[in-house]
Amino acid sequence: MLDESNLHTSNRPDVAFVITKAFRNNPRQIKQFINTLIAHLLLAEHREISGELHSDIVTKHVDYLAKDLIIKLQFSKYYDSWVRGEIIDSSKELDDFLRATKPIDIDDNRAFRHLKLSEQEIEIPEIRNLQLAFQENNVDQASQIIDSFKDDKNKLSFLNKDVSSFINDNRGRGLILFNIVSSVLTTAKNLVIEFDIHFYHQVAELLNDDNQLGTRLQNFDLKTIFSDVLLRCDKSTKTDIIQKYLGLFSEPNNINRDDRDIYIRDLLQEFMEHVDWLNATRIEEIRNAIAQKHCNYEILSMFRGKLDKQMKFLHEDTLSKYIGEISESDIEETERLKVKIGLITEFKSIATDKNLSEISTQFTALLSTENTKL
Repeated sequence: MLDESNLHTSNRPDVAFVITKAFRNNPRQIKQFINTLIAHLLLAEHREISGELHSDIVTKHVDYLAKDLIIKLQFSKYYDSWVRGEIIDSSKELDDFLRATKPIDIDDNRAFRHLKLSEQEIEIPEIRNLQLAFQENNVDQASQIIDSFKDDKNKLSFLNKDVSSFINDNRGRGLILFNIVSSVLTTAKNLVIEFDIHFYHQVAELLNDDNQLGTRLQNFDLKTIFSDVLLRCDKSTKTDIIQKYLGLFSEPNNINRDDRDIYIRDLLQEFMEHVDWLNATRIEEIRNAIAQKHCNYEILSMFRGKLDKQMKFLHEDTLSKYIGEISESDIEETERLKVKIGLITEFKSIATDKNLSEISTQFTALLSTENTKL
């Protein structure tokens, strides 16, 4: 099993002997311990490189590290006495282990005593690299790390706790907090993993707070927020965040994105898909915004074949404005005119007598102008 791991050491036979002596022929326990050993070894390597530990003091004695960890984990009540070199009145199992591993020893074991990992580091050895990936919004790297253990429910549980704690530790840090929350949400969506409900409530609260992520709401992926966060948060917080989105839709100049037009269409699409989250007042806000700010072919074409959505979100002023914007240039471009007329016919079920009259008046005036030119 050591051969299958990423454990690189010159004294591998002694490491194997120590592990086998402790766990006999229990493959599951051996595998779990090897993961723990690797996590501690990676930490030791990092601390030796950084200068926190003397070079090679731990990494050249992996057999002793294994022995130390086994006693710490398997015989924890005797560990402190053992590291102090005291005579231990212990169990026969520990006596047998110490006797068998007596040749595996070092003169100074202080570095091993202070080599500690958090519970998350033990369970997920790459947790620090994962946190760095989140901070840098490096979704590819984060996905690669999590993908290696995404089928392990225990590890995902630890990840859930660590992510929530990591987010709390970075409250008030602006772009860094945004990077962390955005990359966590995107990574989870890409890997089809789900955190507990408290995580999504935590994100929703941050999005609803202008001192945290409220002013960066427009920078998040719309579908992720609607389908993953708002779907799981409480009604009050959801209502407040929806109102923030309505503010952006009603005042598009406040949307600071290069793809503003696409964002507006995507936002309208989310409103249409989650119409049950909108009360009559909010639906009226959207109707007015479409009529006043978004009355164009791209927006109106989203309502093709959707009579129920037409009736909710469009009114006669919207059609009046669209009809009134058909110009002489459209008359000159036959194909473009056909497209615009084709869209108008999509709304025949909601068109009022006023709209029908406007169509007649507009085309009569345009054709009259064209005839004058001839």
